[in-house]
Amino acid sequence: MIKKAFSIIIVTSIVIGAFVTSCKKDPPTTPLPVVPVIETPPLQISVYPNPSSGKFTVQTNANTQQTVKMFSMIGKLIFSKTINGTTSFNEDSLASGVYLLSITTNTITTNKKIVIVK
Repeated sequence: MIKKAFSIIIVTSIVIGAFVTSCKKDPPTTPLPVVPVIETPPLQISVYPNPSSGKFTVQTNANTQQTVKMFSMIGKLIFSKTINGTTSFNEDSLASGVYLLSITTNTITTNKKIVIVK
């Protein structure tokens, strides 16, 4: 019984404390400046032809430099190249298989799979 009375007192003191705290007058605030939001279109990437014999094109709508990295399915880095817009690749030495292309701009990374068939 004493334990329940003690719990009620604690709950009551917390509620009263919160009530008293919330009644304080807040100091005046300075409004924050309005910052315009610049919306950029989503990164659109096409990889074609897919499947490919090793010659393929990466087409993107980004107007900045992008880094294209190609990985094997076990995570081995095949190559890393910097491109600007639509770029053709000639990777005839690749074995048949599925590879991952990771295309990175300043703010966005997009992954695409490409199938190489010999």
